[in-house]
Amino acid sequence: MTEQGQKQRQTSSKDSCCSEKAPDKNGPGLLHCCLSTLSCREYSKLASKKLDAPLSPWEQFTYVVHRALCMVCRRYERQIQAINGAAKSYATRELETHVELSPAAKERLKEAILREASSKEA
Repeated sequence: MTEQGQKQRQTSSKDSCCSEKAPDKNGPGLLHCCLSTLSCREYSKLASKKLDAPLSPWEQFTYVVHRALCMVCRRYERQIQAINGAAKSYATRELETHVELSPAAKERLKEAILREASSKEA
């Protein structure tokens, strides 16, 4: 097939899919049109957005449909959920700020600080 013929075929299949008229029984149909409107890149943006805020009904629909068909995006969603959960867990845990040093360790620190201060003065 010539290059021009391929372009016409691509254009006509896109037009038949996304036109307002009823899809051709041999064409890709309305469902295919809806699925093809969300790329994996757009899905990843929605997946990140979904962690912070609810999606609009249309975003939610395209998100769910794409996720059902795309194994890579399902894996990506599990990964960002795990990262988000770990980050939230880390942010909410109590930090241990009280550290007990042995008397010998305290003495070593004092000596090191005094040595450093005296070497800077000289």
